[in-house]
Amino acid sequence: MNEFTVNNPSGESTSSNPSMRKPILIGAVVTAGLSLIPFANLTCCLPMIFGGLLATFLYSRGLTSPMAMSKGITIGLVTALLGGLLTVLIIDVVWLTQGYQIGAETMKETALWIASLAGEEAVESVREELEATGAQELTPAAFAMQIASAATISAVGGLISGSLGAALFKGRRG
Repeated sequence: MNEFTVNNPSGESTSSNPSMRKPILIGAVVTAGLSLIPFANLTCCLPMIFGGLLATFLYSRGLTSPMAMSKGITIGLVTALLGGLLTVLIIDVVWLTQGYQIGAETMKETALWIASLAGEEAVESVREELEATGAQELTPAAFAMQIASAATISAVGGLISGSLGAALFKGRRG
C-alpha cells in the first residue's frame, strides 16, 4: 500500500501506519514560511530541519509502535525537499511579478559586513560584484541553479531532521 495515498473518504489511514501526506505538507509549508523570514536564509538548513522535525512529530502522533529510522528519514527528506521547492517558487514568483528579490537586501548587507572585516578594499570589491550580479534577470539557468541549491540544502536538512525525528518522536507504545 502506498502511504502517500489515502484509500478512504474520511482521510484516515486504514493500515497500522498513518498517512504521511498531511504531516509532510504541513512541515513543507512551515519550512517555506520559515525560509522567507529575513535572515533565515543565512541559517543554512535550519528551516528544513525544523519543518522535518515538525512533520516527523505530527506523523508519530498516529503511531501505535515505534517509528522506523527509515520512515523518519523519508518523512524528513520529502518534507525538506518539498519545502525547499516551495520556497524557490515563492521567491521567483515574487521576483517575476513584483521585481523584488526576497532576502536579497539581507544577503547584500551581510556580505558587506563580512567584507568590512577584511578592510575597505574588500568592501569595494564586494560592492562592485553585488552591483554586477544584482542587475541579472531570472533565466532558466539561474532557476536551475536555485533548484539544485535548494535540493542540496534540503537534502542535508531532511536527513538530519528525519533521523532526529525518528529518534526523538518514537510514537506511542502498546
